[in-house]
Amino acid sequence: MRDYIEETDVANAVMMLRSGFKGTIVIVEGNTDDRLYGKFMDPDGTDIVIAQSKTNVERTLKELAKRGENKSLGIVDSDLDLVKGVKRRAPLFATDTRDAESMMFFSSALESLLSEYADKESLHRFTERYGNFRDAICKSCYYVGLLMLISEREGLNLSFKNLDFSFFIDKRTLQCDIRKLVRSVLDGPIGSRIDPDMILKLLQDEKEHSFREMCRGHDITEVLAIGMREVFGSYNAKTVKSSAVAGGLRLAFSAEDLRATDLYSKSSQWASDNGIPLWRV
Repeated sequence: MRDYIEETDVANAVMMLRSGFKGTIVIVEGNTDDRLYGKFMDPDGTDIVIAQSKTNVERTLKELAKRGENKSLGIVDSDLDLVKGVKRRAPLFATDTRDAESMMFFSSALESLLSEYADKESLHRFTERYGNFRDAICKSCYYVGLLMLISEREGLNLSFKNLDFSFFIDKRTLQCDIRKLVRSVLDGPIGSRIDPDMILKLLQDEKEHSFREMCRGHDITEVLAIGMREVFGSYNAKTVKSSAVAGGLRLAFSAEDLRATDLYSKSSQWASDNGIPLWRV
């Protein structure tokens, strides 16, 4: 159903809401964004509309501007915009890192998640062997993000849906087998026509990017879930899935974590400048 929703549909929903609501309307990509950002917003002065895609958020704001609606803003994932140098202008605001899940991973929410699901001794052994925990997880996800960048830049149109992380992530070390990753991504009608050695060469030649720019939240939670089940999880994490890891990060992400982001400071300033409510924290 979401494939058939266009910006005019979302804009119409905003204007219908506006007819009986005088506060700030925040347009987000999906349901998980609603659950994350909604818990920090002014409960009386704001309302959230889900656009079902990043493109719809962007286009809806442009459509609303044509209609004279000036008390709405949008929040989207940065995706690969950080690498490409794409800047967003108010009233559209983007996550500090690649997406909301990775933004939570780089906050104190990770420590809260680990205190709930990780075995301290096992986690200590893992970090003794592989170093900084965040860096170790990001190293496992980095090449997935890099492949997405190369696919987009080279027009390869590779699919990254339904990747089997257990195929290319080592269950003991959590390290990524790059050749297996490439095989997994090329496993399909489009990928079958692409030389894997060519992809490996592109990966090798690509310049370095920061983890915050490159690591996608979905991949992070997949690797974390494998780690919880196989390496450093406590008894209550032996069957945990990536969706539960993402949910745990959302629950643990605090007002202090939000206030530390550029997303918060920039959107708060814009709301203040326009005399409208937004965050309650």
